[in-house]
Amino acid sequence: MNYTSEDFRIQYISTYTLYIHTDLVYDQLVVVNDDHQVVLLMIYHRENPSQEAMKILGLPFPSVYVVLAHQNLVWVPKEVFEEEKKAVFTPFFDHSETSHIFSKDIDNLGITALYEFDVLQINRWKALFPQARFVPVFEVVLKQAQLQIPIEGKVLGVHVYNHKIDLFVFVNGTFQFYNSFEASTADDLSYFVLQLFKQFDIDQQVEKILLSGTDLQSDWAKRLTNYTGNLELAKSKNRWSSTTVDVGEKVDTLGVLIDSVLCAS
Repeated sequence: MNYTSEDFRIQYISTYTLYIHTDLVYDQLVVVNDDHQVVLLMIYHRENPSQEAMKILGLPFPSVYVVLAHQNLVWVPKEVFEEEKKAVFTPFFDHSETSHIFSKDIDNLGITALYEFDVLQINRWKALFPQARFVPVFEVVLKQAQLQIPIEGKVLGVHVYNHKIDLFVFVNGTFQFYNSFEASTADDLSYFVLQLFKQFDIDQQVEKILLSGTDLQSDWAKRLTNYTGNLELAKSKNRWSSTTVDVGEKVDTLGVLIDSVLCAS
């Protein structure tokens, strides 16, 4: 998908913010102006960027947010985690150097996440935008979900992105599980959901499922209706707008990008 608003002007670049969502398959570029209007949206295969995309990536955006897929996610109770002892966790990661292992406190859940980014991915974007702020997918997904988690019942969260899903579970308002799985079809999704149901002794359905990364008309959403009577889309705290209907509909599925600014550090 390629969209450039008639209002997009190179001379206004100092007032624009570039948001990037990237995984191992596709890049999504979104440029937003000071009024939170989308003035550019591009989606392309990361191995074959268009000339237009290359031109955009060569512009001197003052603010850049990059949302990256995390790897090898490990959860640790916040009260026992010590940054200087991060080396203890290296057996759970691909790299033995602690410099490749990032930590993120999720304060209101009382946990610390340890994770990696794909080294080639993060180095690629750092080379293009040294000033960029990097945000892991899971942090935005959890931040969006928490206001929609009831204090009673079992809630399943599902975030969909290219060839991958993130699943998380809250039980009676308490965080229990979050992990990523390779999934290309609704059948893959069903397999992992049913495995989670077995793990948490869930009988056929949960009280609520929160869905992000896609819409309620998708095959993913239709399959999830088998597992709950209450399927909701995760709600973005921030808002972007567009004067174009197709772009507006696409923006509705970009909640992780929209709220990445809330998690950047």
